[in-house]
Amino acid sequence: MRSISLKNYGYIDVQMPDSLLNNLRHECDTAKLKNPQMQDDLINKKYIPSHYYLEDNKKDFMNFVESVFVAYNDCFPNLGMIKAMTNDLPYCHDRPWINYQKQGEFLPNHIHNGIFSYVSFIKIPAECKFEFTFTNIIGNLDFHEIKLTSKDEGKLVFFPAKLPHAAYPFNGSDEERISIAGNILFNSGHKK
Repeated sequence: MRSISLKNYGYIDVQMPDSLLNNLRHECDTAKLKNPQMQDDLINKKYIPSHYYLEDNKKDFMNFVESVFVAYNDCFPNLGMIKAMTNDLPYCHDRPWINYQKQGEFLPNHIHNGIFSYVSFIKIPAECKFEFTFTNIIGNLDFHEIKLTSKDEGKLVFFPAKLPHAAYPFNGSDEERISIAGNILFNSGHKK
């Protein structure tokens, strides 16, 4: 008898360099005053964090994300090989955004646009949970929980954009939990 596991895509996590983390923290401290606010389907709902675009450190952060993207493709090749177009398209990054989550706020289970997504944890004032939801081989929902503490500050999690995920509320601190998220999409050549 043999046991065969069916292939599937997963996620990778990686720690960003301290210098980049420190630069991102500095921008996050002032972004609410000077960066454009992001509008999306989750904004303006009770208990949903506010989002602002990353501006000052975007280039350095995108270079780091690009290195993680390469590593992901080494671990889980061919996710972007969607043969629904007449020609292959190059990838591009959308504008990353900063999430400011207060005690009691949450990001409900949702998916992102694009092929790949990521979230990086900049400040974690209290223990909290990030969770993936997926359908297993027999059609039941399954969950993968990532417990986060202040030791996880600087961690970036990279995953398929259509993998549902949620950021649960935290308690025990009046400080904000800060994360930066974004997506990698196909570049069709059309300007937004």
